[in-house]
Amino acid sequence: MHPRTPKRKPAVVMTQAGYANPIDMTTSAWSIPAPAPTAPMHPKVQACANEMRRVLELNKASVEKTMRGNYEKLLRSIDAEIEETIQKLELFQQVNNAIYEKCTKRLKRLADVAADEMEEVQKLHTQIFKDTTQVFDKAKQKSLRDFKAEADKILQTVK
Repeated sequence: MHPRTPKRKPAVVMTQAGYANPIDMTTSAWSIPAPAPTAPMHPKVQACANEMRRVLELNKASVEKTMRGNYEKLLRSIDAEIEETIQKLELFQQVNNAIYEKCTKRLKRLADVAADEMEEVQKLHTQIFKDTTQVFDKAKQKSLRDFKAEADKILQTVK
């Protein structure tokens, strides 16, 4: 739009284009409006317009019935898809729970085996530490005895 072009409101544009009475889409009930004649019409055009209005009024009920049927069918299909999705989710939940239980049991077994191994290692460590301490104490006592014996020999040779 050119910057100097005046802006028009949609209602004015609709009126100028011949759509003085647009269809209201906000309500659920609808009717075919009978426009007020602005200028005298030719009788055949008037008769044709009246006939078309009458045909639309006659078909209104069947159109509403068809639309309602289509809407209800759509709702049923949506409900069926929801139920199918719920069933799939429940099945997935069951499978997921079974996998979880199986993995939990396996993890518990592995944890028990690891705990048993750690306990065994701890026992072995304690035993090895005891044995090492005993060997060290014996070696220390032997070294002290040997040192004492050497010291006694040196003292006897000095005397």
